[in-house]
Amino acid sequence: MTNKIKSFDRLSRSFPKGEDGAAALMAVIFAVIIIGTIATSFLATSQQKQAGGALTYTSTNASLVAEAGLRFAEKCLLEGGTTEAGCPCTSWTGGCSDWVTAPANFPADIPFGDSRGSFEIQVAAVDANKIKVTSIGKFAGALRSFSKTVAINCALSTNAITSCTPIGTENNSNIDPPTAPTQEGVCDIPAIPPLPAFPGDPTGCPPGGTGDYPNLVKTTNGNLSYPGPDVRICNWTQTKGTTTFGTDGNNTTVWIAGNINLSNQADVQILGTVKFNVRGNVSISQSAEILVGDTTPTEGIMTLQTDGDFNMDNNSKVNQILDNASDVLVLIGGQGTFQENIDFTGGIYGDQLIFGVCPKVS
Repeated sequence: MTNKIKSFDRLSRSFPKGEDGAAALMAVIFAVIIIGTIATSFLATSQQKQAGGALTYTSTNASLVAEAGLRFAEKCLLEGGTTEAGCPCTSWTGGCSDWVTAPANFPADIPFGDSRGSFEIQVAAVDANKIKVTSIGKFAGALRSFSKTVAINCALSTNAITSCTPIGTENNSNIDPPTAPTQEGVCDIPAIPPLPAFPGDPTGCPPGGTGDYPNLVKTTNGNLSYPGPDVRICNWTQTKGTTTFGTDGNNTTVWIAGNINLSNQADVQILGTVKFNVRGNVSISQSAEILVGDTTPTEGIMTLQTDGDFNMDNNSKVNQILDNASDVLVLIGGQGTFQENIDFTGGIYGDQLIFGVCPKVS
């Protein structure tokens, strides 16, 4: 801009003295043109920022409307429309609790917020106890959708502990919360299903960790990732650092042909849905921790089934981030031992369980 002003000054000086008035007029005209160009550029930039802000605004509101629609539909379906005014499923032939013959959609768009917002609910029956709900949020032309499978019954037992033999606590061990129900004398618990056939060739599981099932040994800090979907390991020993299995929203199956030994400062991160199939024993001790999900929050779901023993002790932890009991299930074919100030949140299934000194199992 400074160079242009200097050039205008030189141009004005180039006119003869008798034409100073014309030179001044030309300088004014050029100045007006430059100011107009700057103003046009500023106006265009402002309009672009306004358009971007409007897009973000409508998109965010559409997401919020979609989430509200999902919560509205779930409450309608689970409570049968009896407590939520205006539940459209009350007009279904079989009512809100008939998920098998439910129509394809709720009757129409349902207004939400101001006149620009509404949500559309779509449903698809899975079986008599489950239904898939999709909520499409609409706001000022923007569309966003969320889906969820709604179940009539909770997947977990209503009891904190169900046992064939009498239930007792000693050495400062307790059931959390203390009022949680327990049931004794239930001896018709079905056996744990056998592990599925391992892929590849796990026979021999070589000590050197070669072939289809290599050893996993981690004794230093740092991160190690197994995004899946198929992970094969011989024996897994870890004392430090973090090992991550799975990715957000995806399924991963981890095949352990030998044993798992996690100790000291070992951390295991679970992202997405991860299933561990273990032929040997599992030991989690000395402050080792299995982190299910993260604080973003990213959802994590872990199922671990072992043909051998499962042991937790010495301040080790499982599922203490999001702390949802329905996110973890451990199936123990051998003996399960939980003792010495451990923290475990999830489900435990096995016919040989021992709770020792100060375990916290939720």
